[in-house]
Amino acid sequence: MCLVALSGTASVAAATDIFSVTSLTTDSAVYVDANDLAGDDDGFLGVTGTKFLFSGDTATVAYDLSDMGNATVTDVDNGNNDNNWLFSDLKTQTSYYFVADQVGDDDIYDVTGFQPLNQAGNVSGAVIALSETVTIGNEESDECSIFASGYGRVVIWDGCLGVIYDIELPTGTVTTINDAATYADYATSTPLLLNYWEVNNYVAQLGVAEFDGSELHILAVAENDNNYPLGIYRYDVQDPAAAPTELLSFGPDVEGADYADIWKFTVSPATNQWCSGAESGWAAISGEDSIDELAFCASATFSISAGPAPEPEPELADTGADGAAFLTIGALALLGGATLLLSARRRTATS
Repeated sequence: MCLVALSGTASVAAATDIFSVTSLTTDSAVYVDANDLAGDDDGFLGVTGTKFLFSGDTATVAYDLSDMGNATVTDVDNGNNDNNWLFSDLKTQTSYYFVADQVGDDDIYDVTGFQPLNQAGNVSGAVIALSETVTIGNEESDECSIFASGYGRVVIWDGCLGVIYDIELPTGTVTTINDAATYADYATSTPLLLNYWEVNNYVAQLGVAEFDGSELHILAVAENDNNYPLGIYRYDVQDPAAAPTELLSFGPDVEGADYADIWKFTVSPATNQWCSGAESGWAAISGEDSIDELAFCASATFSISAGPAPEPEPELADTGADGAAFLTIGALALLGGATLLLSARRRTATS
């Protein structure tokens, strides 16, 4: 078999899509009290098909995105809620959860792959291995990471080390980006990056990843100096000098606010919604209803477009055995011609 480079444009993989969240609002909200089925809102969130996945202490429950109806308990194992890390591919509305091994007795984990879920929110198919193991947490501070669902990707941002792991979906190919922002870069900013898990012993926070065609941005919950959530902000994690920008304000900066338990969120581009949960309700979403564990979705808008195509590489054509023989004969002929020419020149010079 022989491979020969051909001129012209080769076929290339699809470009990485440009994706951003342009607005999050409390309009057109749909909500439910998730306490009876899911339990306390300690777990993560996902969107899959037309379902919103809400994971609590008791179970992971699938609700209709349209009205929070048709609640169904899924078969996702909630036995170890710290390791029940749901996320979603926002391009395909497919949910997964990370598969990880705990390292020693600390909250340090080696993430080795992810488990696909079907559109009902149940486990489906084999675990997909990451191209390389991603370790989250460290001995100094084990709650360091934000998991961010993206459009054809999921991003793990280690805010202690300043490292981003950009994971392609559904292949599991990991690209490591060093020299990213750390939590220390936002230590004096207003607002601060939410460290809710430091108080509540969570290993990670859940947010959303954007891509502008060249750099990643992380959308995450921000807090004030008293550790109360202020809203959802955009962090330019590949440009640590850039200040966070507000996307949604939760409300007045007051102690004991009804939105004080919001620390995670996801989005559904297919239905123009964002989804989250809050302890004991949130007046902007549920009015005066008394709710133990609020699960909700509300209106959002998005900008999605095709990214720039990568530079094409020369295409290699298989000439087959006959082609290989032809090339070998041609090469020998050229070599023979060069030898005869050199011999003739030598005879001329000596005559």
